[in-house]
Amino acid sequence: MVKIRFTRIVRKAKILTGSNSVEEYRLEHRVDPLTGRLSTVCPGIKEKRGLFFGKPDWTLVKTLAEESKASCPFCPENLQSATARFYNLKKKRLRFGKAWAFPNLYPRAEFEAVAVLTPRHFLGLNQFTPRVLYEGLRVLLECAWEAWESKPRLKYACIGGNYLFPAGASLLHPHFQLIMRDLQFNYVKELSRCSEAYHREQGENYWEALVKQEKSRGERFVGYVNGTYWLTPFAPQGMDEVQAVVLGKSHLLELDACILKGLASGLSKVLKYYDETGLSSFNIALYSEALGVKTEHFTCLLRVISRPNMRENYTNFDGWYAQKLLDETVLVDSPESRAADLRKLFP
Repeated sequence: MVKIRFTRIVRKAKILTGSNSVEEYRLEHRVDPLTGRLSTVCPGIKEKRGLFFGKPDWTLVKTLAEESKASCPFCPENLQSATARFYNLKKKRLRFGKAWAFPNLYPRAEFEAVAVLTPRHFLGLNQFTPRVLYEGLRVLLECAWEAWESKPRLKYACIGGNYLFPAGASLLHPHFQLIMRDLQFNYVKELSRCSEAYHREQGENYWEALVKQEKSRGERFVGYVNGTYWLTPFAPQGMDEVQAVVLGKSHLLELDACILKGLASGLSKVLKYYDETGLSSFNIALYSEALGVKTEHFTCLLRVISRPNMRENYTNFDGWYAQKLLDETVLVDSPESRAADLRKLFP
């Protein structure tokens, strides 16, 4: 096995303060071992994170939840009359357990479905149980099967989620989405291209090598649940990022019930950890190679990141020009410290 290189470039920045003292800051630029993308860990601005993230305003959240419940289209009393129905699928809406799936009223792709995860109008991050998450993922995978069989050219699929308004959600009620189209997503295309190049040059699957090496090192490996390997990436692309790697499964339609339960269980633990560390908002994405295509170089991946806390005047630490225009990520905590805390929640 070829050893994956984890490159750190350490730099120091000095400033002269108003009181004429010298302050020195240690910066660590990290190179993603697959894509070469840079991430910068800046422990010196950890205090500034508090200015951006603050503490969740649960009084505000409770007020918004109470005010929006009556008119919420995702609540049980409104769902049948307020949500759309699929045009080209045999079933006009899909249901698994307590989760419902139906088309997005404002699609950004040729096929886009929304899954309402639970009848409950609001959940704290510690209330996203494995069952709630499993049923939501399961009903969207059933949508993917039906949509792909109906129109095979919709072979690129991604399941995603935005929870609460700072993460980009338009409704407070917990929901995930499925996007399917005939064009691969930019970031997934980059990962697949780099994974294929690694496989061609090194003769092995990058993700298998990564999991094996991270397990042996231990500092970023979090745990294993039902065919899913959880770790914090060496060069994260988002705040508090955690990844799940599903080895041997090239595309979403290969995921069986056991693996979906592993993803749901692991994600539930990550969200519980976010809650314990004072966070309230998150994004997730679960993506893969083209549906129906078995490859030797790629695998299904889930990413989850935290977003700014829910409060009246929230601001984004992860939405300034470095991320949006330079495509670089700035972090205040190391992935190693994040993994050490997360391991306490995994078996």
